[in-house]
Parts: sequence; structure tokens; C-alpha cells
Amino acid sequence: MTQIFGALAAVALLFAPAALRAAQGNFEVKVASDYTKSGTKFVAPTAQKPAHCVFISAGAQQLGAAVAGEKLPVQQEVEPQVLKALAAQFYLPVDARHPKPDYVIVYNWGIINPDNMDADGDPSDMDSPPPTQLNQQQMLSVVATNKLDLAPNGVDRHLFLPSLSDGRYFVLVGAYDYAALAAGKTHQQAMLWRTRLSAYSSANYDLAAAIPMMLDAASGAFGADGYPKSVVGKLREGRVDVGEAKVVEYITGSGSTISSGTAPTAKPADGNKATGK
Repeated sequence: MTQIFGALAAVALLFAPAALRAAQGNFEVKVASDYTKSGTKFVAPTAQKPAHCVFISAGAQQLGAAVAGEKLPVQQEVEPQVLKALAAQFYLPVDARHPKPDYVIVYNWGIINPDNMDADGDPSDMDSPPPTQLNQQQMLSVVATNKLDLAPNGVDRHLFLPSLSDGRYFVLVGAYDYAALAAGKTHQQAMLWRTRLSAYSSANYDLAAAIPMMLDAASGAFGADGYPKSVVGKLREGRVDVGEAKVVEYITGSGSTISSGTAPTAKPADGNKATGK
């Protein structure tokens, strides 16, 4: 079972592409959630019947072309914010009363920039072919759901795609059925839903400030299924003080002990304000 979680932690949460409408400003958050084929019968947890989960960080990612000065916040900054947002939708850590997980939830965060290869020709010539974007599919996967037609000349592509010529901050979350993983299913077979949160990267705010803005916009998004939507994000001043990390363990069917990962407690400073800085 340890190998299962190790493999999941290594999975990049970049999913099958779909499209979103172009952003009108730097503070627009794109929220894209969908079910996989295995998750078509998924039922979201409620206050009366919460889900107990193992949470795994797949870490920070810098994708595409590197941009000087971009910084990636560390797990200790991001994890309490992600867990708090998930808890608001009743995805809770396993505990002594609920030692067997319902789901394994994997998340990561980062920055993706377009990676362009200049086409041959004179850049001053208006008839010269445009640069080739080498990571367009990867960028699409950050703003994607599987509901839209992404044919090159399809209507959905023109109506819902953001500009892929600009960099984006992102938080990606995926949920896997624990019982399916324990039965030996692959992570592709066990995945139930995927949520992608993203916003244009900007010199006005960094990823650490964008993460709480994106998570605020994710209300109701975890375990949802549908078309992408745009939500106006609001930056918040302040910081998160990360408390002592607690490791929750449970016993697998084989009798071995597996750690569910750390779940630091967040102590917001300045009232209820927090940015992750």
C-alpha cells in the first residue's frame, strides 16, 4: 500500500484538456471540475456524512518557460490552506474513529508559462508563421474540463479558451477511490474527480497570494462536475502561521502502518485574513 501512495504522489495532476473563456483581468479565477468515467456515480460528502481521506502533496511545479523572480511557496505554507478548503466541503482527515479512508486526495500547485519555439522567418514580416507553442496541451490541461469540444476549429475552443500566451498560477486537486486502489486498480482507474483552479500570473501578486484567492473561488468545486466557470477572486492581506504538523496513521488490511501525511494546523494572523505568505 505504501507503493500506492508513493506512485500517486508522483502523478502530475494535469488532466485531459478542455477549455475556458478568456479572462478579463488579473483577478479572475478559472474553476474547472469534472468527473472521470469511474466517478460518474460519485456522491459528494455532506455534514451528515463527511468523507475521511488521506491527503498527499505532489509538491510545487514550475512548468513551461522559466521566468526570473517567480517563487513557489513550500508545502508547509500551502497544505493547511488546501486542507481547510477541502474540509469546508466535508473532506476530512482520517482519525482514530475513522481509520479507513474513503478517498485519497492528491494536490499540487505551481506556475505554468507558455514555452514557445520561434518559427523560421522574419519576425517583422506580418505574414511570417506565429511561434509554435510547445506546451499548449499542458496549458490546456490546467484550465480544462472534459465537457468541451476542443477540436482545432470547434466553437467551444473559441468561446471558452483563455489566452494561452500568458502564464498562469494553478492549484490542482484529484480524488481517488481508496477501496479501488487497495484492490489493485491503477490510479487512472481509481480517480473519481478532478478540480483545476487557475489565474493569470501577474507582477501585482505572487503565487503565495494567489493560492488563497483561488481556493476562495473553489467553493463547491471539489467533487463537482460540469462546465468551467469564472469567479472573481479577491486578494487578502495577512499571513498564515503554520502550527505543529500532526501525522495521522492507520492500519491497512495487511497489518502495516501507513502515514496519511502531515496536516499542519493553520493559525491565521490579522483576524481571519491569510495569504500564505
